Amino acid sequence: VTRRTLEIKKYLNNCEHFEIDDFRTSRSSVKKNDFFLSMLKKILISTGLIVTDYRLTKTARILPWTIALRGHYFHRPISETALFNISQILLNGLAPTNLPSIFIHYRLGDLISLHDKTFINPKNITRLIDEFSDEFDATDVVIGTENPSTAKELLSTNKILSEARFANFNPDETLQIGINAFHFIGTNSKLSLWISLLRANFGKTSLMPEEFRKTLEYTLGDKVTSLIGFYSSTNQNV
Repeated sequence: VTRRTLEIKKYLNNCEHFEIDDFRTSRSSVKKNDFFLSMLKKILISTGLIVTDYRLTKTARILPWTIALRGHYFHRPISETALFNISQILLNGLAPTNLPSIFIHYRLGDLISLHDKTFINPKNITRLIDEFSDEFDATDVVIGTENPSTAKELLSTNKILSEARFANFNPDETLQIGINAFHFIGTNSKLSLWISLLRANFGKTSLMPEEFRKTLEYTLGDKVTSLIGFYSSTNQNV
């Protein structure tokens, strides 16, 4: 549905990897062959050529002739040690200065123009801000987004967010600010997911869309209850 770009090349210097861009802007040709593609996918999965077990447990059917492991969100527990090591690599000893009271990672990008997937309704974000407005200064809120001007237009109907700082940070900066900020609100984004995972490993709380609950419960286990709150992401169309 959306284009995926490899944002972590500099962390893969010691790993052999291949990047294939198979993104298509139009799905018209795919729709014409939906039945054929559906049958082909069933054959590939049933024969074990492709494994789609998100959990990749010991019982996952990975066979000698398996050529691909495919998944969307990873449903396997990640140890505290692994999360700590990942955070050390990503942060690289850096801690951003002038950390905000609240950092909101508001993914827009290609979600603005897609028909079958969209961004979080700004009303869900403003509702959260209103609930916690007594805990922070309005000028101490930062919104990281690919489209600062659009995000400001969507969110500035809220008095507090109209005074916030909107900026397009690169992925490294987004992770560093998100992990280190005092409070974090994530949206429907892999970056938000990873920020909430790494914050939890440091004992920090986050607010995430309800759609991520299952993934985070698989990954973090009991930590989800005490460290991650979930908000409704329904009625996303503006």
